Amino acid sequence: MKKLLVTMLTPILISLIYLVQTPQNISASLNTWLQTDWSGGNGQTSWSDDTKYNVSSNVVANDSISLTNSNNWNDSNWLYRKKITFNNSAQAENLDNFIAMVNLTSDNFDFTKTKANGEDIRFFDENGSTALEYDIEEFNQSAQEAIIWVKVPRIDASSSTDNIIMYYGNTSANDSQNPTSVWSSYELVYQMNQDPSGSAPQILDSTNNNRDGTTFGSMASNQLLTGKIGSGINFDGVNDYINVGNMNPHTYGSATFSAWYKSSINTSTDDQYILLYLGGDRLVFGLTDDSGKVDRARFCLKESCFFGTTDVVDQQWHHIVVVRDYNSTHKLFVDGNLQSSTAAPFLGQTMGINQNPIIGDEPGVTEQINGVLDQIQIEENARSDAWISAEYINQNNTFTNIGGEEQYEYETTGSLESSIFDTGYQSSWLTLAYDKSTPAGTSISFRVRTGNDPNLSDAPDFSTCNPILSSDEDISGNNCVADTDRYIQYQLTFASDVENLYTPLFNSFSLDYEEYDSIAPTISDVTISQSHMVSWETNEIATSQVEYGTSELYGLITAEGDINPRVTEHFLQLTNLSPCQIYHYRVISKDINSNTSFSPNGTFQTQDCPNPDEDNDNQNNNSGNGGNWSNTVKPPKNTKPPLNPTKNKIEPEKEYTLKVFITDDKGNPLEGIRVGLQTSIGEKVNVTDEGGTAIFIDVESGSHTLIAEIDGEKITKTVDIEGDESIFGIEIKKQAKTISGENQQTPTNLWKWLVFVTFVAVLLYVFFIKLISGQRNEIDS
Repeated sequence: MKKLLVTMLTPILISLIYLVQTPQNISASLNTWLQTDWSGGNGQTSWSDDTKYNVSSNVVANDSISLTNSNNWNDSNWLYRKKITFNNSAQAENLDNFIAMVNLTSDNFDFTKTKANGEDIRFFDENGSTALEYDIEEFNQSAQEAIIWVKVPRIDASSSTDNIIMYYGNTSANDSQNPTSVWSSYELVYQMNQDPSGSAPQILDSTNNNRDGTTFGSMASNQLLTGKIGSGINFDGVNDYINVGNMNPHTYGSATFSAWYKSSINTSTDDQYILLYLGGDRLVFGLTDDSGKVDRARFCLKESCFFGTTDVVDQQWHHIVVVRDYNSTHKLFVDGNLQSSTAAPFLGQTMGINQNPIIGDEPGVTEQINGVLDQIQIEENARSDAWISAEYINQNNTFTNIGGEEQYEYETTGSLESSIFDTGYQSSWLTLAYDKSTPAGTSISFRVRTGNDPNLSDAPDFSTCNPILSSDEDISGNNCVADTDRYIQYQLTFASDVENLYTPLFNSFSLDYEEYDSIAPTISDVTISQSHMVSWETNEIATSQVEYGTSELYGLITAEGDINPRVTEHFLQLTNLSPCQIYHYRVISKDINSNTSFSPNGTFQTQDCPNPDEDNDNQNNNSGNGGNWSNTVKPPKNTKPPLNPTKNKIEPEKEYTLKVFITDDKGNPLEGIRVGLQTSIGEKVNVTDEGGTAIFIDVESGSHTLIAEIDGEKITKTVDIEGDESIFGIEIKKQAKTISGENQQTPTNLWKWLVFVTFVAVLLYVFFIKLISGQRNEIDS
């Protein structure tokens, strides 16, 4: 019983496996274009392999796959770039981490091609791959002017060709400037571009030291003027000053102090303090009117002062710089030129300051700046003469040269072949979905191929494959894709527009597949109604078709139905039936993978038989329903699997199958009949089975002689075999022997008399037995 139960359940379990099978998926998507769950083949070796693709040409994979540019572009999302070249030919010194000023105007930059506040501007070293830190001091799109500070890793000594690259033209870019990183080596940087009458602290420090300043006096908004670099702040020479916060106490060793100054008067009647430290070691950076030193720059430590040599109170912009070398000298520069150098007093000593510095005044005395200040900087490092000279040239806007605009250009064509994916089993290929973008004039061709060799040496060449033209397409019908293949690979071919200004983008793809179903549907519950409607069920969705005819050769077949969609419950109406005729039939169902099942042969008899003669008592009495009816298919004893005829055109060289049926004159199959087939190349011999069938295979086309020996008689027939069918059949009936032209079959009335005589004889025999038994009982008594 257990063995029987397992045998019965096995096909059910197999059927359930295929019914509940869930499609698998492989994909590739955004975020650096990783092919998920990609393994096997010649491009991948494990599930965790992050290989993006196998081979490529002229394409790059970032968030999408696109054509590369033809001019060494950093990122295709930025449409434009300019080369900025530095002229350091006058300095015989390398400038490391130099803060270069880039001044954009309508003469050298198209402001309509960037975002309103310059958020999309980026800077790279001349190699095009190293991003540089930058600080946008001012960006005025309507006035078409911008000031940007860029930290350049190195500008070579005596060079006029060192350069950086500026990219712009990306409407989706966010602001990426980082001022504190640009000014990381500075103690304080005031760009003097804030409204001095705003909320305190009004003056902002660009370093990460947060030394913001608060304005005092009667400073108003209109004192924010055009400066030397961007904006500057005007001091009225009466009571305006800035108190620098967060610098008390402070200690200096070596240091560099610098500022741009433009006087509002032609001569000074008193000292003017650009930067003043009071308390402890007094420090003065400013101007003087001392006898013989009128309108000169000066620097003092502990009342030890030294002076410049030129007039700076002349209503012109001047760059004033003081360098204190802790171990060497003090130097004073005006407009990049060294004007004074002296051995440093207090050599090797640090200066200790215990009060916050003041910019523009010494409160309580008449030492106020009367003019405009811009770019006040303090750096705790003694800069060289070459550095100070380059800084002046740079900030005077003669150090940089902004080149012409370049536009991104893409390669004309490009391609990518994926790694080969191994599903691990023979597969059915289902729906492929993808996302791409193709601007006008661009295109992407997407092709797929499959095979059963790990290197796809058995697969078609991509050039012969039809492209996948739309997303969500069932690729099983593609000319380079075959169900039952185990490995798959895709190819992308890109083309740019005529001017190579745009590229197509391939964003993602996803492919569903499942293990190939090689098991034909299971057919059950085949029935036929008196209206000749055939119904049956299958364990998976399949098509519907019925073969039928007056013999097991059938000859008639319905059109294949339920193709789209396939079904599990099947109904087909048979037509073109003759009345009072016995028909053979079988049902056919084909699943989505063309696995085909045939039911066993069944029979039924049509109705509307003619009324029998009144004296023909041997006929069936149920003439009202036209004869016997069988509505359930029951396979005949020892049934062999039916042959599956094909509808393909038979080639002349191809051989055929001949099926011979031998029956008696009532249509009953005759077993054990020897059948011979004489052909041009010899004789084939077979014997009929229980179904009265003898089958000859590998019969060549042509005319042949068939000989059947039945009860010592030979019946000969000529058989012509050729044409479209692959199976031919012929039926032979044994005829009844005749005497004097009469049919020698036993008359119906004679059978009735024989039955009657036999019945009477049995009654007499029973009566005689009882009679004898009664006489014996009397004698015994």
